Amino acid sequence: MSGSRALALVLLMVAVIAAAGCGGGSSSSNNASGGNGSSGSIKQGGIFSEGTTNYIDTLNPFNYIEAQSVTAFEEIYPELVQYGPGLKDIVPSYAKSWDTSADGKTWTFHLQSGGKWSDGQPLTSADVAWTANTIVKYQSGATAVLASSVAHVTKVDAPDPNTVVFHYDAP
Repeated sequence: MSGSRALALVLLMVAVIAAAGCGGGSSSSNNASGGNGSSGSIKQGGIFSEGTTNYIDTLNPFNYIEAQSVTAFEEIYPELVQYGPGLKDIVPSYAKSWDTSADGKTWTFHLQSGGKWSDGQPLTSADVAWTANTIVKYQSGATAVLASSVAHVTKVDAPDPNTVVFHYDAP
């Protein structure tokens, strides 16, 4: 058998083995209407498990190396807004709405209420402000990995538990 033919056979076997491992199904009825086969009921609390083929080196968003850590951050930590379907529009996430000043230098986000951290403590605008202000303060050092997310931010205020205000030096 020629070398290229042997290589093709090995690659075919690898593909078949990979496909067998990736297939499978489940007899449980997990669906968008309830996750447990019931229609419309949502279970609060519990443990969220995420599988990975790589390891998560840290849950510290300021100090990570592995890309899988970023995937975990996206599942754990709320973001104010995110791209919607098709990646064309920005849609609400933790922020339910936002306003922009006429000069484009002040952005006010109105947050969802009732959010909680895993320890049961409330998730508020003070948490958002602390995170953003920490990134701004240490953007040339410990939080440099996230510095681009606060480009031109001068400070962030939390006037009440459900409102966070970003101030920019440029629109």
